[in-house]
Amino acid sequence: MPELPEVELICERVRAWTAGRALIGADHREADLPELPTGAVQSVARRGKHLVLCVDGQALVFHFRMTGRLVKGVHPRARLVLELTGSRALSFVDPRRLGRVEVLEARALPERFSDLGPEPWPDVPAPTWWRQQLGVGRAALKTALMDQRRIAGLGNIAASEICWRARLDPRAAVGALSDAQVGRLPDAARGYVTNTLAAERGRELIYIGLGGPNPFRVYGRGGAPCPRCRAPIEGFRQSGRQTWWCPSCQFPSTERTGADPCA
Repeated sequence: MPELPEVELICERVRAWTAGRALIGADHREADLPELPTGAVQSVARRGKHLVLCVDGQALVFHFRMTGRLVKGVHPRARLVLELTGSRALSFVDPRRLGRVEVLEARALPERFSDLGPEPWPDVPAPTWWRQQLGVGRAALKTALMDQRRIAGLGNIAASEICWRARLDPRAAVGALSDAQVGRLPDAARGYVTNTLAAERGRELIYIGLGGPNPFRVYGRGGAPCPRCRAPIEGFRQSGRQTWWCPSCQFPSTERTGADPCA
């Protein structure tokens, strides 16, 4: 579940917690996790849905998958505890145990992420970029938005929310979208990330799939009224994942003007 906004928030918190500190050890709670380097924490960054912690020339790459996250302190259900100077610690918590941790030389990061597309945030690209990344084929819009080779960091939640904000049918073929329709994607992406960060910042990060609050407009809200037109939100399976949308106001042919009341 952790997508671009959630991983960005984890980065912010880890960056603040490790500032000026060094990694001095690790408590492995599971045998299949790699040995970690020690040394000064040099940087904390996000690449797509990955968190990258650079320590003395080496990189710890966390891929959180469905339920993983890093939290401060020693968590009773941690898979791995990072021990820091100043009696501080970070815990890798992952109830479903699908997350992964890799250790590699920092100089190898470009090759490690060579299969990821460019980032859509914090500098939200212009419509021409979205057209280029999505292509002009018959791929469904939502499926294309989730393709990490095209755009890094967007997942099932992001794609549903961006399609809704852009008032576009998630099943629409990317090649059939007009310039005006593609032109709505930058504001839709910006609104989704900005509002998700605002809703989730300042509280414990508990994913919706684990019982956390739902900060989203349509995702997981089947049967509820659309925040824009009040028609019932519906869900359907698309490429093996659940898509949430409003069939009343999300169509490729729909052109609307004026401010989005839900932005």
